[in-house]
Amino acid sequence: MDVITESELAKHHEVHNLWVSIRGKVYDVSSYVDDHPGGVEVLKDVAGSDGTESFEYVGHSEDAYKTLAKFQIGVLEGETNEAAPISSQAWDVQRAQLQSASLKSKVAGWPVAVTFLLAAGITLEYYKEVWEYPSYFTCKANRTNI
Repeated sequence: MDVITESELAKHHEVHNLWVSIRGKVYDVSSYVDDHPGGVEVLKDVAGSDGTESFEYVGHSEDAYKTLAKFQIGVLEGETNEAAPISSQAWDVQRAQLQSASLKSKVAGWPVAVTFLLAAGITLEYYKEVWEYPSYFTCKANRTNI
């Protein structure tokens, strides 16, 4: 693997020539920009610099790490130790957080549904009265002031 300096990394900050460092490894993701699920802007924000914090903050899947490995072109100068692999415990924590968020979003939707059903019921009752007693409106409309 090539050893890449921070100044060399910084030169590659354009969309068509985009390098990023993650956990001490340097990746040329120029050909992946259009396929990135987060969009071009996400990669442009970390182009030519260390994107470790952003990458880990998002919480990428194991597949993302495998995809990223295909683009490695070197290691960042001064990085002597290999980054520890992501433990299975970290994946379990992420999975639990996603499931919890999913459950919360399902539970949070019930007040909206109940409100909608109540409003629909009240509206139907009102129109039921109008349909059953159409003279209600015509009587008031035909009234004359004496």
